[in-house]
Amino acid sequence: LQPDVILSDICMPGTDGILFSQKCRDLLPKARIIIITGYNDFEYVRSSLRAGVFDFLCKPVQTKELGDAMQRAVDAIRGERDKSSQDTQFLEEMRENLPALRDLYLNDIFLGKKDAEGAALKLSEYGMAVNPKAQSGLQIAVLGTAQLLEDHTLSLSMKEESESFFREDRYIYVMSDSFGRTVVISNETEIAFESYIELLVQMMEAKYHCRIMAGVSDRYDGFDDLYETYGDALHAMQKE
Repeated sequence: LQPDVILSDICMPGTDGILFSQKCRDLLPKARIIIITGYNDFEYVRSSLRAGVFDFLCKPVQTKELGDAMQRAVDAIRGERDKSSQDTQFLEEMRENLPALRDLYLNDIFLGKKDAEGAALKLSEYGMAVNPKAQSGLQIAVLGTAQLLEDHTLSLSMKEESESFFREDRYIYVMSDSFGRTVVISNETEIAFESYIELLVQMMEAKYHCRIMAGVSDRYDGFDDLYETYGDALHAMQKE
C-alpha cells in the first residue's frame, strides 16, 4: 500500500501524529500528510512542518475545510507528477537530439565559429567516446565526391557506409560536415587509420560506381586541435 494522501490525528494510542508523520515521510517521501488536532498551538504547527506535514487542521474540522485541504494535496501531487513527466520528456528529447547537437558543435569548430579548447570534455558531455589514453592520436579523414552537393542520397549513403565500417571501433566517430562530406574522426591509436580509410574508399567506389576523394590528416595532439586537424584533412583531399 502506497497512499498519496495520509490523514492522521495528532493523538493516537502508542504514538502521536508528529512521530507518525516522520516515519511516513521516511517510508513514503512523496505522500502528502494532513494532520488533524485539537491543539491550536504554534509549537505543534512548527513541529508538524518539521516532520514534513503538508497541512494542519484544527478540530472541529468542517467538511468544506477538509475537502479544500484534500484538494490542495491532490493538486500538489498532480503538479509534481506533471513536472516529473516534463523533466523525463525533456531528458528523452535531449538524448534523442544529442547526435545532432554534437555534429552542430563539431561543424562550428570546423568552420572556425567556435574555439576547440576544452572540446574533449564537451564532446564527452554530448555522448561521444573520448579515448583518455590517447596522446598525439587525433586524426581526421574527409571523404567526398563531385556529386555530393547535388546528390544528398549519396552523401547519406557514404556516411552510413562509413559508420557501418567503423562500428566496432569505439574511438572512431563518423559524421557529415556542413557540405555533405563524410568526416571520420579517430581518437584510436592502435589502428592503421590511413589503411582503413583506403580500404573504405575502395569498397565505396566499387559499390557506388563513382570516384571518391579522401584526405587524411597527420596525427595531432588532441581535440583542442580539431580545427587544424580538419583543415589538414581537407588540404590533403584537395591535393588529389
